[in-house]
Amino acid sequence: MLPSGGADANFVPGLIARLQAGLDELSPTPVRFSVGVAVCPTDAADADTLCKIADERLYAAKRPRRDR
Repeated sequence: MLPSGGADANFVPGLIARLQAGLDELSPTPVRFSVGVAVCPTDAADADTLCKIADERLYAAKRPRRDR
Protein backbone atom coordinates (compact mmCIF):
# COMPACT_ATOMS: atom_id res chain seq x y z
CA MET A 1 0.00 0.00 0.00
CA LEU A 2 1.16 3.46 -0.81
CA PRO A 3 0.09 6.72 0.80
CA SER A 4 -2.74 8.62 -0.78
CA GLY A 5 -2.25 11.93 -2.48
CA GLY A 6 -4.26 11.84 -5.66
CA ALA A 7 -2.05 9.23 -7.31
CA ASP A 8 -3.57 6.83 -9.77
CA ALA A 9 -2.29 3.68 -11.44
CA ASN A 10 -0.32 5.72 -14.02
CA PHE A 11 2.65 5.91 -11.65
CA VAL A 12 2.98 2.11 -11.35
CA PRO A 13 5.11 1.36 -14.45
CA GLY A 14 7.73 3.93 -13.39
CA LEU A 15 7.75 2.60 -9.83
CA ILE A 16 8.22 -0.97 -11.07
CA ALA A 17 11.06 0.14 -13.36
CA ARG A 18 12.81 1.85 -10.44
CA LEU A 19 12.37 -1.23 -8.24
CA GLN A 20 13.77 -3.48 -10.97
CA ALA A 21 16.74 -1.16 -11.54
CA GLY A 22 17.51 -1.19 -7.82
CA LEU A 23 17.33 -4.98 -7.69
CA ASP A 24 19.53 -5.25 -10.78
CA GLU A 25 22.18 -3.14 -9.04
CA LEU A 26 22.07 -5.21 -5.84
CA SER A 27 22.04 -8.73 -7.22
CA PRO A 28 24.41 -10.45 -9.64
CA THR A 29 21.59 -12.94 -10.31
CA PRO A 30 18.52 -11.72 -12.18
CA VAL A 31 15.61 -11.10 -9.82
CA ARG A 32 12.02 -11.30 -11.04
CA PHE A 33 8.98 -10.11 -9.17
CA SER A 34 5.27 -9.72 -9.70
CA VAL A 35 3.06 -6.86 -8.58
CA GLY A 36 -0.66 -6.60 -7.91
CA VAL A 37 -2.11 -3.08 -7.87
CA ALA A 38 -5.46 -1.75 -6.66
CA VAL A 39 -6.26 1.95 -6.60
CA CYS A 40 -8.58 3.70 -4.16
CA PRO A 41 -11.30 4.72 -4.84
CA THR A 42 -11.28 3.52 -8.46
CA ASP A 43 -11.13 -0.20 -7.57
CA ALA A 44 -12.62 -0.07 -4.06
CA ALA A 45 -12.95 2.30 -1.12
CA ASP A 46 -12.04 0.03 1.79
CA ALA A 47 -8.70 -1.52 2.66
CA ASP A 48 -9.94 -5.12 2.81
CA THR A 49 -11.38 -5.01 -0.69
CA LEU A 50 -8.34 -3.17 -2.07
CA CYS A 51 -6.04 -5.84 -0.62
CA LYS A 52 -8.20 -8.62 -2.06
CA ILE A 53 -8.16 -7.03 -5.53
CA ALA A 54 -4.40 -6.40 -5.38
CA ASP A 55 -3.85 -10.02 -4.29
CA GLU A 56 -5.97 -11.34 -7.17
CA ARG A 57 -4.03 -9.19 -9.62
CA LEU A 58 -0.73 -10.36 -8.15
CA TYR A 59 -1.61 -13.99 -8.77
CA ALA A 60 -2.91 -13.15 -12.23
CA ALA A 61 0.48 -11.55 -12.98
CA LYS A 62 2.30 -14.66 -11.75
CA ARG A 63 0.17 -17.14 -13.69
CA PRO A 64 1.78 -16.67 -17.16
CA ARG A 65 5.23 -17.38 -15.70
CA ARG A 66 4.07 -20.60 -14.09
CA ASP A 67 2.55 -21.83 -17.35
CA ARG A 68 5.88 -21.79 -19.19
